Amino acid sequence: MRLLSRSGLEFLSLRAGIYTDAFPLYLNWYPSSTKVLLPDLQPPVSQGKIAFTSRGELGEGIATLIAKGGPAAFPSINPKTDKNIVLLTGVDVDTLEDIARAISDAKKGTPEALRVEYLEPEQWVAESARDDEGGKQRGWFEARLAVLEGFNRGDAEVVDLALGTLLGRRPERGVEGVRRLVRGDPGFTWHQNHV
Repeated sequence: MRLLSRSGLEFLSLRAGIYTDAFPLYLNWYPSSTKVLLPDLQPPVSQGKIAFTSRGELGEGIATLIAKGGPAAFPSINPKTDKNIVLLTGVDVDTLEDIARAISDAKKGTPEALRVEYLEPEQWVAESARDDEGGKQRGWFEARLAVLEGFNRGDAEVVDLALGTLLGRRPERGVEGVRRLVRGDPGFTWHQNHV
C-alpha cells in the first residue's frame, strides 16, 4: 500500500469483511460436530463482534462497482483513509456464539443443538488439536487463538455502508448467511478447514 501511495497512480483498494462462508474456520466446526470449543478470553468471546460478509455479495458488489465505472458512479462511497481504502462489509455484526446458534437453527430436527464449551486458552489449543477431524496441528490453533483475541478487541467489528450501496439492498447478515449455507447443504465445509 505504501508503494502505491507513493507512486502517484490513481488506485482504489477494496477491503472485504470476514467471509461468512468461512464460519467453520473460526469455530472449527464440521458437519459432524455436536459442540464447538472456544477459548475463555477477556474480554469474553461472547462480546467479540464480527462484520461477517457473504462472498457472493462481495463479488456482486465489486462487479457492480467495476461495471458502472468505479467510484465516480457512486459518489456516496468515499475511501475511509488517505490510502484510498473502501471497506466492503456487512452492516450488522454477530458474535461466534450467534453463529453457533444459527448452525443449531439451521439443523433443526437433528438430535441435539450445537453446544458451545469454553476452555482456558492453553487447554483450548491442546484440546482442539487433539484428533482434529481436519488434521490441523497445535500451531494452527495457536495462530487461530491470536485471531480470536483480535475479534474480542474489535478488530472485525468495523462496518461500512458501501457494500449495501453497491448492492442496492441491505447485505445479508452473518447469521442469515450461516443458516442459508447449512440449510442448503447440511454437509457444508469450508475448504480451508481441512489440511
